Amino acid sequence: MHNRFKHTKNSNTKGGHPGCNVCPRIWPAQHLFLLVSVITLSLFSACSKDDDSDFCCEEVTLHFRYVRTQRDEFKDFIKTKQHFLFDGNNTYVREVTADSLNPQRIVLHNLADGNYTMLTIANYSDGFTALTSLEKNKTTLADLRLALAKEVSSGGAFEAAEELFWNSCRFEFKTNEKRRYICDMANIHCHLFLKVEWEDIPPNGSKKFTVELANLTSAYQLQIDSLLTLHVAGELPPDGNKDEPTSGYVVHQFPRSTPLQLCTVRVEETLRGHELFAEIRTLRYLNDRIPTIQLLHDGKKMFNKPIDLTPIFHDWGWFPNLSHEQKYSISLKILRDKRVVVKPWGQPGVMDWVDGGSY
Repeated sequence: MHNRFKHTKNSNTKGGHPGCNVCPRIWPAQHLFLLVSVITLSLFSACSKDDDSDFCCEEVTLHFRYVRTQRDEFKDFIKTKQHFLFDGNNTYVREVTADSLNPQRIVLHNLADGNYTMLTIANYSDGFTALTSLEKNKTTLADLRLALAKEVSSGGAFEAAEELFWNSCRFEFKTNEKRRYICDMANIHCHLFLKVEWEDIPPNGSKKFTVELANLTSAYQLQIDSLLTLHVAGELPPDGNKDEPTSGYVVHQFPRSTPLQLCTVRVEETLRGHELFAEIRTLRYLNDRIPTIQLLHDGKKMFNKPIDLTPIFHDWGWFPNLSHEQKYSISLKILRDKRVVVKPWGQPGVMDWVDGGSY
């Protein structure tokens, strides 16, 4: 700091040096007090990033988590992710990266005051899942689709879906305010575990079988479906919004399924002894969009008509819209008289369902 106090020649001044043009800089007590006061005030006016009560620095912090039951399992399920920022008109602004030291956190600065949406998609990769191309200041949330993309070699169907997750978090940025939002990732894929056995013996020929699920969602519109919000854990605060998560309240929201674009998913599995096991991953089922199942062997369909799982699920009380994590296990037993018995696999106590079709 430059010395604003000029020393003048004064023989009566204590500490002065008569006849001396250059003298030591000796500060009076009141000047020292002023200097300390200025420094102290400057310290208090500095921005503290660690103190949430300090509102001198505007920022928004988004904290991401994935809670299936009671604890955060983000690190176990979320392998890759991308974050896309949209403005108050739902127009794409830019891609955002998470904190390098904490991949579950995004801290935003230097935004214009207003409302925003952060769209997050996890575990998708080019070639298997297709995301609409985003153009800054042009693409809107209504334009976006997330769709199955990897077709099987024979065409007409897709390979199994990836283990997809998503979140759409709406937040407000405001000058001189620090705000923090909880963003609950939601599971937007479905697992069907299938076991097939024969009362007699499997058919002769190849040990390769194809499992085919039809009447499935092929794509999502990446906007929240207000009818599919599910409470997962915790208690809603007395003044809380049932659609907004808090540190002690977990809520999962899901994207809209495209209304008319249905698809088929096929997987190929090898016989193990006299039994066949398969895991078929797809996009989420809906109460009115539960697949049919067909089994193929050496290029031939084994059932004259696909088995419709919709009445079977409903008979068992399995309603997909009510499940935040869709995992289903069923078994098919092919009888000698060509009937197929369908039952929950590994879930005793639920009445079996006998399908009337033949193969």
